[in-house]
Amino acid sequence: MKTEEQAKDEILKSDWNVKNVKFMQGHDGDAMSCTLYKGKKRFATAFDDSWGGEFQYDITEDKKENKELLNEFDKFAKSITAVSKYFKDGMQYNMDIVVNELVNDFEQKKQIKNMCRNKIIFKLKSKPDELWYLKPKNKITPEVIEHATNHLKNKYGSDLQEVLN
Repeated sequence: MKTEEQAKDEILKSDWNVKNVKFMQGHDGDAMSCTLYKGKKRFATAFDDSWGGEFQYDITEDKKENKELLNEFDKFAKSITAVSKYFKDGMQYNMDIVVNELVNDFEQKKQIKNMCRNKIIFKLKSKPDELWYLKPKNKITPEVIEHATNHLKNKYGSDLQEVLN
């Protein structure tokens, strides 16, 4: 059985992805909508209205093929079972959990992209869940990124995991 991290990795390395993520005020908190894709093929929209209960899924355009893709997505989601500190016997995933993982990853990448506009963002192996940054005096260019990367390699050595710019 997988850990939550292994399940997350399996989801994020799959062909399934989301785009057009939008958040809005819902009944009991944030509501969310997004478009679901397999590779570059759009097949459905997912909507969480924040009233509780499951997400709503609407097939887009080519009904038959997209309905098959939605069924394939459902099978993929249900094939994942992961253990955590709350579910020691394992919890079977569903489409809503997979969509949440994809949306969280989409939003994190969007935030990192925005941060990279004026900062050099990097990760350390010793603290893999944290993002670190340098704020250069000059505009971010490939040369500035290269210089900063060399500086970080000298400072952190093998502890430098990656530079995200």
